[in-house]
Amino acid sequence: MRFLFRLIPALLGITTIGAFAALQFDASVFWQIGGIYMGAVAYGYFELFARRVRERDFWYAFLLTIFVAVGGMAFFLVLESVIGKVAVALASGILVAVFAEQLYRWFYAPVRIPSYTLDVTTSLMDVCAIFFCAADAIGLRIFLAVPRWALAPLFGIIAGTLYAIARWIKGENRTLLVPTLLVGLLFGELLWAILLLPSSFMVGGALLAIMWYVTGGVLRTTEAGLPLRRVLPRYIVVGIGLIATVVLSARWV
Repeated sequence: MRFLFRLIPALLGITTIGAFAALQFDASVFWQIGGIYMGAVAYGYFELFARRVRERDFWYAFLLTIFVAVGGMAFFLVLESVIGKVAVALASGILVAVFAEQLYRWFYAPVRIPSYTLDVTTSLMDVCAIFFCAADAIGLRIFLAVPRWALAPLFGIIAGTLYAIARWIKGENRTLLVPTLLVGLLFGELLWAILLLPSSFMVGGALLAIMWYVTGGVLRTTEAGLPLRRVLPRYIVVGIGLIATVVLSARWV
């Protein structure tokens, strides 16, 4: 049985790339492919977590994977560059496979994985999820005129969930409701503000991903009990530099 579990990470990565390939052939079946993919991911984690579907481990791993992969699929649909589409599909598939592999080692062979490895992978997936979901929300506003009051709360819920998942990866057995709500509220408001700007979905997604990186870094430092004054200037400088690069290189309409 352990041998079958060993195959799950690779199968999830291949399934993710296959879902992107199917969308390339027929984008009109997005909802069908998304539903089938979510079912495949749910079953994979169902087996990987020894069928403990009621535990938070299963749901957090499932939601993080869905935010990255399905968010990436929606982003994939509006890309015009073939190179960009290939990059998004491969990056999503590799991230999902690596994440599932590290979950397997975390639960079944903890001595083989450094404690920080899963944290690094999860942080990278968080940034990708924020970028994809923010770009998707902005795209819905631009192309389908979905109202801001519907998009901002939904994005806030996604951001708050990602924050809760990050705490789970760090070994927090309890979810702090107030910080989770504050993070969700903050990023819901940030999306609302960015929706007012005359920018593209890629620019808006990049700006929110940078803000998530800075916010996440500051929160991790605070939760670890480290002196904030040592790292805060670094995050501020890096954040301002990245935002300036995106803003100055963007095409505003």
